[in-house]
Amino acid sequence: MSYTGDRKEQRTINTDTGSTTALISEKRWLSVPKVEQQGITPTPEDGRPHTRITDNFTLWFTVNTNSICLSFGIIGMRLYHISFWEGFTCIVIANALSAIPGAIFTTFGPRYGFRQIVIARYSFGLIPTSILSAVNTFAFLGWGVVDVILGAQLLNEVQPSGQDSFPLWAATLIIVGVTLAVTIFGYNFVHFFERWSWIPLWIIFFILFGMSVHHIDFSTLTSSSDVGDVLSFFSLIASAFPIWVQCASDFSSKQPSTFSRPLVALLAYFGAIIPVIVLETLGLAIAVGISQPNENPTWYYGYENNSVGGLVSAVLAPLSWFGKLLLLLLAFGMIVHIVPNNYSVALMMQATVPGFYRIPLWVFSIFVAIVIAVASIAGAEYLATILQSLLPLQMYYICPYATIVMLEHYVFRRGQYRIESWNSLKELPVGLAAVASTVVSYGVALLGARQSWFVGPIAKKISEHGGEIGLWISLVVAACSYLVFRYIERRIFGR
Repeated sequence: MSYTGDRKEQRTINTDTGSTTALISEKRWLSVPKVEQQGITPTPEDGRPHTRITDNFTLWFTVNTNSICLSFGIIGMRLYHISFWEGFTCIVIANALSAIPGAIFTTFGPRYGFRQIVIARYSFGLIPTSILSAVNTFAFLGWGVVDVILGAQLLNEVQPSGQDSFPLWAATLIIVGVTLAVTIFGYNFVHFFERWSWIPLWIIFFILFGMSVHHIDFSTLTSSSDVGDVLSFFSLIASAFPIWVQCASDFSSKQPSTFSRPLVALLAYFGAIIPVIVLETLGLAIAVGISQPNENPTWYYGYENNSVGGLVSAVLAPLSWFGKLLLLLLAFGMIVHIVPNNYSVALMMQATVPGFYRIPLWVFSIFVAIVIAVASIAGAEYLATILQSLLPLQMYYICPYATIVMLEHYVFRRGQYRIESWNSLKELPVGLAAVASTVVSYGVALLGARQSWFVGPIAKKISEHGGEIGLWISLVVAACSYLVFRYIERRIFGR
C-alpha cells in the first residue's frame, strides 16, 4: 500500500515483516500494565489517540527550557571569545535555520504514523539504518550524559555552605531514577509531563535574569576581529538542532493524519526556537559577567569550580535558602530534556537489529537508564570536554542525514511511502546511495573542521584561528552527491 497521509483511513499493518497483531501476542509474556509496549512499528490511523495538536508546541518548548542552553551561550564567550552582539546574531540566525528540518519531520508522524528512525529506512535501507541507529544511539547517550551531569552539578550546589557537597554520584542516580519513572510509561506520559513542566522552569529563569542583569557591564564589550571564531560559534549553535532531526516524528506518530501539516510544523518550530534563543542569549549575557572577574568574582570562581552549576549557584546566592530551592528545582528541571532523549534512544535501540522491535520498549528504557547512570558518574568532571567533543562528531553526519531524508521525500518519493515495507529487506532501498553520500560528506566536511583534535586545511585558511565550516560543507556535498547516487541506485535496483 502506498500512503500519502491524505486519507482518513489507513490499513492496519499485517505483513510477514511487521504485523501489529502478531506483535501484541508475541510481547504478552513481557507485558507490564500501563507501560508502553509499542516501539518502532508504524501506528495505524485507528490507533492514534493523541488529538491535542498544541502538544507539538509545548513538547519542544519544554524540551528546550533547560540549563544546557545556558551552556551554549557561555561557550560562545569562554571558548570562542566573541562579543555579545556577535554571539546574539549567531544564536538567532543559526537556530532559525536549523529548526526547519525538524519542523518538517514532525509532520511525518501524523501523516504516516512513522517513528523517525523508520522514515530513515526509506532512504538508507534496512541494514544501513541499523548502523545509523547505533550511531544515533551513541550520540543520544552522550547527550543524556551531558544532561545528567548538568543536573547533578546543580544538585551538588544545593548543600548549605559549610557542609560537605552532595556527592555527584548520588545526584546522578536521583536524576536518572526520576527520569526512568517518567520515560518507562511512554509516549502519552512523556507528552503529559512536558505539557506543564516548563512553567516553574521559566519562573526560575526569569529570576535568574533579574539577579544577573544588574551585574553585567555591556559597555566594556568590544567586537571580535576574528571571523573564524564567529563562524565556529555559529556552526556550534546550528549543530544542536532545536528540534532533534533524528527523532522529530517520534513524538507525533500517534497524532491523526487529519491534523494540518503546516500548523504542526509551525507549532513545533516556534515551540523550539523561542526558548533556545532566549536562554542561549541569557547564557551569553552571564558569560559577560564571568569575563569581568573583578566585578563578579563569585561568578568567576563558581564557574571555574563547578561549571554551569557553580555559576548559577553564585548568581542565586544572594537569595539564601530560596536560591537553594531554585537550584533544586532547576536540577530536576533537566529531566524535561532527558526524558524525550532517553525515550528516543530506546526507540533507536529497537532499530539497531531488525528483530528487536519484538522486545517491549520499556526493556530498552531501563537499559538506557543504566548506561547513562554509569557513564555520567564516570564523566562527571569533564562536562565541557564532553560537550565540545560530542557535538562536532555528530554534526558532520546529522546534516547529511537530514538532507538525504528530505531529498528522498520531496524529490524521489514525492510523499509516497509503502507502509507495509517498513521492515522489509527486499522492498526497502538498498541504501548504498545514502551510505555513500553520508561517508563522502563526512570525509569532505573534515576539510573544513576546526576542532580541538583537528583543524582541516580549508578551516585553517579562515582567519588567524581558523573557522568551522565543516557543517555547511557536509550539507552541500550530501545534497549534490545523493541526487546522483540515488538516481543510479534506482536505475540499478529499481527501488
